[in-house]
Order: sequence, then C-alpha cells, then structure tokens
Amino acid sequence: MASKVVSRYARWIWSLVVALVVLPVGLAIVVLMFVPDRHRAAAFWPAAAVGVALATYQLLRSWGWYRAYRRLGALLAAAEEELVAGRAEVAERRAIDALGEVDPRLIPYVRAALAEIFWRRGALDKAYAEAIAVGNLSADSAYELQSHGAIAAAELRAIGGDVKTAEILLDWVPRLVERAGSARFSLRTRLTRARAIVEARRGNLREAQALFASVERACEEVLTLPKLRATWLVRAYVESAGASPRDGLAAERWLSRLRAVGADDLAAYASGWPELRAFLDANGFTAVPDFR
Repeated sequence: MASKVVSRYARWIWSLVVALVVLPVGLAIVVLMFVPDRHRAAAFWPAAAVGVALATYQLLRSWGWYRAYRRLGALLAAAEEELVAGRAEVAERRAIDALGEVDPRLIPYVRAALAEIFWRRGALDKAYAEAIAVGNLSADSAYELQSHGAIAAAELRAIGGDVKTAEILLDWVPRLVERAGSARFSLRTRLTRARAIVEARRGNLREAQALFASVERACEEVLTLPKLRATWLVRAYVESAGASPRDGLAAERWLSRLRAVGADDLAAYASGWPELRAFLDANGFTAVPDFR
C-alpha cells in the first residue's frame, strides 16, 4: 500500500540537513567572499542572526513534516493490518476516516491506499477513480506517486476489459517515470508488468510471456506480495492458454507458488476478467464471487 511509498517522500530529513548544515555554511561563504576583511567582525552578528532565524524556521518546518508523515504512516498501517487480516470493509473505513485526519497535502497517499483496498475488494470502478486521481496530481515533486497511480489505473482498465484506455495511460506513464529519481527502476518494472497484463487481456499471449520474462527477477525484488501473487496468477493463465498439448504443465510453476502462499483474495483481482475468473475456478482455488 501507499505506506511503503511514504518513506520515499519524507523530505523532512533533507530539511534538517538544510537547517543545520547548508544554511550556516552558505552564510559563512557569503561573508567570506563579499565582506571586506575590516568589516567582517561587524557583519558576523547580523549574518548569525539571519542564519539562526532561517535555521529555526527550517527546523520547525521539518518537524511539522515529520509529524504529518508519521501520522499518515500510522493511519495507513492500521488500514493495511485490517486488509491483511481479511477485514477489507474495516480497512476501507479506516482509510476513509484517514482522509479527514491527515495533512491535506498528504491526502493523495490515502487515495492511493483506497485504490488498493477497493481493488482487493473487487470494486474496480472505485479503485480506478482513486488511482486516476492520484495519477493526475499536479505537484511537480510527486512524480513517483503519480506514476504509481497511473500504472494502477492502466492495470485496472485492462483487467476490466478497457484495453484502449489502458494503452493510452501506459503511453503517458514513461514521462512521469523518468522524472521519479531513484524510483525509476522500480517503476519501470511495474510499467513493463502492466504492459504484459494489457497484452494478456488482448489475447497476445506470446507478447505477454516475453514481457513477463523480461522483468521476472525484478518483479520479485520490487513488488509487494499481493502484487506478486497477482503476477503469478496472470502468468499461470498466460502459460496455460498458450501451452501446446504436449506442454500442459507450463502453468504449474506459478500455480504451485500460489498454492504455497494462498490465493483467496485473487478472486477480487479477477472480477473484471471472465477468463481469468474461470481459470481460478478450474484450478481449484476459492470460488470467485461476482462482484459486479
């Protein structure tokens, strides 16, 4: 959920560095470079006063961000605990309550969490509404969060059968990903995975197989367990649908992993994809309810 993304945006640490190091050093350099030797003693105290004022402001600002992020993390962790425990309705209520409790500037993180909760409940349209809202953020410093939202929105459209919209979204995502700094590797992996799901939904099984294979190791490094299990499910479906009669066990590699960790909540993931729902049933997983 979004709680794993929050730490990447906790800029308060950088604010502390600015307050305690950058500002004092910068002022010292200014005094040394632009104040004549005979006036440096007189310029010291005004410069020191300005430095203290700026450092104090920056420290207070960083403390405010720290508290806001800490509160957000606690609220999202509580919702995630309920979701892991199988109490999706309670998780949804907690996340909705969090909308009114967090700093307004951090609401997009809560909406990203809500998208995940709705998705796990099989409410694909609600999940898409939250994900696309996150993807449409206007903040220049939130490219990583925007990318997550846009990729999730594309995947949701693909699973629901709207492949055209999914492709439009995925064509838009790369420009966000390339501005996401150190998160680019993780986001590129998620983007390729989403493209593989789109190809699988269109019935282009060979293309989907190739895309999945190209990020197999990376997916295991960057995806959360729920997303990884969903990946194994779609890969099993693709391998099974594209297997020849002589290779009927091609999907077993992925199905065995699902049996080992459980796949009960994947019913919701497959709720907009009839063939995937039928594949789940055919392989003895929990019967898939109709969420629509």
